[in-house]
Amino acid sequence: MHRSFLTITKSPSITTVTRYAYLNTLVSALSGRLLSAEQLRDLVDPSASDASVLLRAAGLMAVSLQTMEDRSLEQTLVDTLWMEAQRLIRPLRAEARELASYWLRRFEIGNLKIVLRGKLTGRPKEAIQADLIKINGITALPLNALMEAEDAQEMLHCLEGTPYAGVARQARSVYGGEPYDVPHVGGEGRELFLIEATMDREYYSGLAWRVNAIQEALDRHYLRILIGYLIDQTNLVWLLRYRFAYRLGPPLTYFLLCPGGYHLRSQHLLALARGENFEETLHNLPTPLALLVAGAVSTSEVEDRLGSHVLEVAQFILKRTTFNLGRAFAYLLLREKELLRIHGIIKGRTLQLAPHLIHQAMGLESAGFREDESF
Repeated sequence: MHRSFLTITKSPSITTVTRYAYLNTLVSALSGRLLSAEQLRDLVDPSASDASVLLRAAGLMAVSLQTMEDRSLEQTLVDTLWMEAQRLIRPLRAEARELASYWLRRFEIGNLKIVLRGKLTGRPKEAIQADLIKINGITALPLNALMEAEDAQEMLHCLEGTPYAGVARQARSVYGGEPYDVPHVGGEGRELFLIEATMDREYYSGLAWRVNAIQEALDRHYLRILIGYLIDQTNLVWLLRYRFAYRLGPPLTYFLLCPGGYHLRSQHLLALARGENFEETLHNLPTPLALLVAGAVSTSEVEDRLGSHVLEVAQFILKRTTFNLGRAFAYLLLREKELLRIHGIIKGRTLQLAPHLIHQAMGLESAGFREDESF
């Protein structure tokens, strides 16, 4: 792991300690629920007798390894993450609460994509509704209006007056503007691709903007590292897919990437989008990222390696720093990844997949923050 950038800045002031005393204690208490990689591997083992004990230790009292229907399981895990996030948001100041609430809007954007895909592909209304994740608290999507809309343009207009108005305006500018060439995607698939890609770009751009708006220097320092690395991973994976799988031209590829990465600034993205092939693009990455993905042979491998590194960064911030907002976001990111893995493990066990296949699919073969590592 290349972690020279991971430094602990000056100690928090008395004022900062006082402000974050409750949040720091709450994050520490919740992080005690995170399972180690070894415990996750124990969940995969059908002969393990303490699976229910592990699930309870993870705070998942309502989850069973044997009897849950997949949709019910997914909703239970989302509810768990949502409730914990609400507890963390409650004591925050306005700008931090805005950032945390925006972070959670990813779930609603997921629902928005389900509705868009369903409507544009002619799925029955009931089938679309059955796929939606129920979200309590900050629901802002006008689902009924979206369901009744005639086409994509009308659906995007339905988002005016909601927190997604900016995202919708950008999507409309692409959807109804210049006829971009998307070689391997035609018809409604082309429209859907452009709308979803623009929504993703606008979401991450908004996330980076909100991080930069945080006034406390210690908070901003750790959040820029954590969110910046997440955006670097997202941008590089998008870039490789857009250029070399979808065969998009450099201008459209660059347009669909978002600013706000930690190492991949605009000038890097512009140069990388002009790359002629996969190997050349990886070779031209800035040094820290080039080392992390050296020798990778596919976009999926790049995604896995950078994804593992983002988790290591989150582990560092959670375990080695105190009294800052970055710890809360590091916990949420790690908890979401853990719940995704538990979901995958339960599905794999239900399908009676071999343990080594579940390990491979969930990234458990090499997963795990090594507790004895020194930073």
